[in-house]
Amino acid sequence: MKNDIRKSLVPLCSNKYVIAVVVFVLWLFLLAEDNIRTRYTLSASVDALTEQREQLKAEIEEDYRKMDELRNVETLEKFAREEYYMKSPNEVVFIVK
Repeated sequence: MKNDIRKSLVPLCSNKYVIAVVVFVLWLFLLAEDNIRTRYTLSASVDALTEQREQLKAEIEEDYRKMDELRNVETLEKFAREEYYMKSPNEVVFIVK
């Protein structure tokens, strides 16, 4: 069995075209500047950046919505009271947590 495999591999290993193809494939996948590992890491980083971009777009839309809401005087007053604990001059504010 081993001899059969060895007999079939010897002509392949001595063929200069097979050796050239093997060397080219090894160079292409392992040694080249733009190899498979580099492409995989770059693809992963592109996917992560695309996801981050979508999250930031959603945050920007939410901020624009909040800015539009705060143009109204009542909502601006409500925001100031809830977020910054501001009060009118004749009020007393109790903060319960």
